[in-house]
Amino acid sequence: MATQSFGARLSAVGQTLGNGSGQWLGRADYRWGVRNRQLAAGAAGVGIASMVATSLLQLRVLKHLPDPPLPGFDSDKVNLSPQAFPFGIPDGPLAAGAYVTALALAAWGPADRAKTKPWVPLAAGGQAAILAAVSGYYFYSMPAKEHAWCGYCILAALASFAIFGLALPEARLAARQVRGG
Repeated sequence: MATQSFGARLSAVGQTLGNGSGQWLGRADYRWGVRNRQLAAGAAGVGIASMVATSLLQLRVLKHLPDPPLPGFDSDKVNLSPQAFPFGIPDGPLAAGAYVTALALAAWGPADRAKTKPWVPLAAGGQAAILAAVSGYYFYSMPAKEHAWCGYCILAALASFAIFGLALPEARLAARQVRGG
């Protein structure tokens, strides 16, 4: 079986996301929307990778997560704190699942989905808003409550903020479509 390079697979995803007439948004606009979805998918991949690492620590598969050689970084302390286990569940696997959902929502539907399937970009925007809000809270709580930083968590928070910013324009278009405008 021949294996495709990462670039070829990413191009195939881009072609899948680029299918659709684009008549509603105009050629340049739908390409912009598709590019945002591709970037959101990439940011979700970064979030997934970061949260898999923290999940492996929380599930005791790993004994330690390496930190950058900067003062204040202690990923083990942050990820093994009581706050990292809401309802007794490690937050790493929950967050990884949220990033998988963001990835699926970025990939779902044709280029003109804001017109043809407006509930998909609305769901993507809503999920991205929740993801960004939760990440913002955790970002605040690292220095305020844990008195330590987690590089993996910072990376995931940045991915969350990027996903939100990239999902918002298409969600606005979809909301206009639903309102009949």
